[in-house]
Amino acid sequence: MTSSGNSVPRRKWLLRVLCGAVGVTAAVIAYPVLAFLRPRRTGGALGVEMLAPYRVDQLTLDADGHWPAPFDFGGKPCILIKKTDGTVKAFNAVCTHLDCTVEFRAPRRDIFCNCHNGVFDENGRNVSGPPPRPLEEYKVTLRGESGREEIIVSRD
Repeated sequence: MTSSGNSVPRRKWLLRVLCGAVGVTAAVIAYPVLAFLRPRRTGGALGVEMLAPYRVDQLTLDADGHWPAPFDFGGKPCILIKKTDGTVKAFNAVCTHLDCTVEFRAPRRDIFCNCHNGVFDENGRNVSGPPPRPLEEYKVTLRGESGREEIIVSRD
């Protein structure tokens, strides 16, 4: 009787441990899925405006073949590109797939995410790879002498 009397509490304990393990496993699987589906928060207040650390004439490849690095804009990286027609665009440099920082590939005239080979065109539209949405575009205002204008980036 002693062995059968102890077997029932053990079974209940094992069942509780098993249920707990299944619950934890379900939470571990569900969290990334729900985080991906949840709409992103817009960082900072609307109407944020700042002077970019680059002028229009500095939006070129450096001696090592690198484009100017993204800069902090409202707590998020911002990338500047100069299109073939000379217009300047500013985008949130966070990929819409898994929050990796994107880079502008000047020779190819596209914006690239190294994490999963996501590609955006010069207008921030997703053209290949896993990114589900275009990049968030910011308003660009130029001021100063022609060719050396300061770049003011703002969020509407």
